[in-house]
Amino acid sequence: MIFDGGATDTVFGVDFQAASAAYRANLDAAGHFTIGCDHGGGHSIPQDAAPSVLRFFADHAFATEPSPYAGGLPAGFPTYCAP
Repeated sequence: MIFDGGATDTVFGVDFQAASAAYRANLDAAGHFTIGCDHGGGHSIPQDAAPSVLRFFADHAFATEPSPYAGGLPAGFPTYCAP
């Protein structure tokens, strides 16, 4: 799960939206499963995503392949997240 806060997510000259997109592209190119979550809230932590993050880690024990989310995200994940 890769989070960014959209176009206003820039701190100390770092564009976190662009950095997150580049990181995700590199992981995808290497064959890893990713979920992008652009919450649009700038450089803040989206509290509504905490249960989904915990569930993601529980469902993706080390070396779990393929991802159990390959067919889509479980119910309850934020609508701003997508595989």
